[in-house]
Amino acid sequence: MVFVLCSLNIDIPAGTNGYLVQDSFMLPVDADLLGILPHTHYLGKRLEGWAVFPGGARQQLLRIPDWDFNWQGDYRYTHPVHLTAGTLLQMRYSYDNSSANPRNPNQPPKEVRYGPQSSDEMSELWFQVQLKSTNDLARLAQASNQHKTRIFASYA
Repeated sequence: MVFVLCSLNIDIPAGTNGYLVQDSFMLPVDADLLGILPHTHYLGKRLEGWAVFPGGARQQLLRIPDWDFNWQGDYRYTHPVHLTAGTLLQMRYSYDNSSANPRNPNQPPKEVRYGPQSSDEMSELWFQVQLKSTNDLARLAQASNQHKTRIFASYA
């Protein structure tokens, strides 16, 4: 199964460096994380994703300190990462909409909002997991759908 952490509330003022977008999701079932897919466009700068386990331990799942649009794609783990039920998955992306960003297609910079075009911005971190049972699949699908509903409901 795949599911996503994301935000639609992206409104990056012209000239801003360090604009942050965050999301989190509590995993309701045990899962083995097989791969991860970060997605953003030309203003993406630092992309991070991590897991906070029920006992408080934190594990980095993704860290790209200087994003390049051409790096979009599936990143597969050599060994699955076991995530227990109750693990909090978190993402934080920062954006650089300044003229100092060599990948900024707008010179001079202009305001950029959420949208599907490369001239817009997106903030997605997709997780591909393997589950133990169809019951776990149903529980994760329901929780993921509720999470996406909250994201769409908060879209400004």
